Amino acid sequence: MLWHRNLNSNCQYTNMAADNIVSLTSGNFDQEVLQSDKPVLVDFWAEWCGPCKMLAPVLDELAGEYDGKVKIGKVNIDNDQDLSVKYSIRSIPTLLIFKGGDVQEQHVGLKSKSDLKAALDTAIGWSFGCQPWIHDRHAAAPRETGGVLSSGWDYDEGRSQPHSVSGIP
Repeated sequence: MLWHRNLNSNCQYTNMAADNIVSLTSGNFDQEVLQSDKPVLVDFWAEWCGPCKMLAPVLDELAGEYDGKVKIGKVNIDNDQDLSVKYSIRSIPTLLIFKGGDVQEQHVGLKSKSDLKAALDTAIGWSFGCQPWIHDRHAAAPRETGGVLSSGWDYDEGRSQPHSVSGIP
């Protein structure tokens, strides 16, 4: 997360998102979010919100990892209260995932990076058999293991990692 001192105040700092995170306002929300040809994760936040500040570096990382696949934007609820009202934002941070102009998912509160990655993967249509890294010799059809259907793969911060289910390598 990048911070700079607001020259109009002696002690106020303004959050500056990473270059690939869009600052969303009432003026650009329709074009950047509702008319986007890719999924958009929108973070409703405020400068005074501690959990929002903790989430910001995670969103910066995700913006880099999903660049070109998902758009990530931030709405400062103090500056654009009309958007907060329109989307019934009652707590922050609140993350909305839009696809095709509609809200697909809502996450309230501080979420882990892995939870957000799973939500973004779902939004862009990555599920078993669709991820680009699945198309290799390890990508056998899902197998039945002790009553649980398992693909034999798990997420680990964006990298597929083989795992053992019920002792089967």
